[in-house]
Amino acid sequence: MKLRWQILAASLILAVLACLLVPAMEGGSNCGGNSAALAACQHLVRVLETWQENHPGKAFSFDEADAETRRQLTMPCGASWIRSARLLAVVEDVRINPAGDKRIVIVCDRAYDNVPRHALWRAPATHAVAYSTGETELISITEFANLDLAHFVDLQTIDAENAIGQRAE
Repeated sequence: MKLRWQILAASLILAVLACLLVPAMEGGSNCGGNSAALAACQHLVRVLETWQENHPGKAFSFDEADAETRRQLTMPCGASWIRSARLLAVVEDVRINPAGDKRIVIVCDRAYDNVPRHALWRAPATHAVAYSTGETELISITEFANLDLAHFVDLQTIDAENAIGQRAE
């Protein structure tokens, strides 16, 4: 009888462990959230870098950008995975320079907790950003709250034809 209870207890323990470990090992999708926000920020940096290559020595200005550059900025890759978020960007006097001052030029206003990915718990919520150096990374909710967004424009509301957008408040 004692052996039967030991086998039952061991089976129960194994079943509980399987319920905990199998989902963690399967992984699931890491699409959307900060994965998509970082991809969108990287895409926007590449658009700005391409514009700069075609306009040596000039700082980017949305008003001076051609229609294709404007379209790419207002419809960044990966944005469909973060529909509930806004991508805010500086669209005037922007230079992407790896050796220059490091200032945020693009930020996702929604914090996500899927990056970095952990097997058994969620990451702390963070915001994706892109810097004037071309780098992208995640910043904390506190760092985001301390940003001065007065010169940022919501890329979803900017008018690609007339360069009019709503300021991020």
